[in-house]
Amino acid sequence: MILSGLLCDRCAFAIPRGMPRGGLEVAIDTHDEPFYGKTPELLTYTCKTRAKAGTTHFFRIASAYVIWREVRLTLALTYVLPEDDLPGVVERLLQRLGHLGLHAAVLYLDKGFCSGDILRDGRQVALPAAEANAEMTTNFQMILLMLYLQPILLLLDRAPWHFGAVTTLIEQTDRLQVVYFPPASPDLNPQEHVWERARDAISHNHTYRHFQPLIDAFETYLQ
Repeated sequence: MILSGLLCDRCAFAIPRGMPRGGLEVAIDTHDEPFYGKTPELLTYTCKTRAKAGTTHFFRIASAYVIWREVRLTLALTYVLPEDDLPGVVERLLQRLGHLGLHAAVLYLDKGFCSGDILRDGRQVALPAAEANAEMTTNFQMILLMLYLQPILLLLDRAPWHFGAVTTLIEQTDRLQVVYFPPASPDLNPQEHVWERARDAISHNHTYRHFQPLIDAFETYLQ
């Protein structure tokens, strides 16, 4: 991981003097570089995924960045190894941001839609996922436990992916308490009211000839 440290040092020099150090909206994503070699030693550093670009093995790099004055600024980098899990990668990047004196008020992760609002300090953690399942919900809870050392009260609806492995994690920590909404009571879930108001403002009695303007209007409304 020496090279990762050197890359982060270069990122530190690229931070503009006028950029705020706190209250940042930080996004984390990954980049896969195809690996076509056969060397066993190098293969141990690659992540295996579905075939694309003529290979199933890739060198994977995770980056944390912000958009400042319409420019993407990469703040931290780390290699992702096959044995790494999502919470561990996020933790490494957050530690490197901390070493630079940077504080994330909002955290976005690539590919998904699992999120939570932190009522105590107004921060929001968003964990994108290719699909909603118990594994992604468990990863999300692990990230919350990593970001907040105080006890956490988490409100969840009764979706199937909020049970199973999620219950096991809850039993293994005394810092996480989960309260499930009663059955058939979407009115008690604050997020449901967001979707309702967004529908009234964006799509109800509105006509769009193309899908992209609807997406843009929805994202603008949420901002």
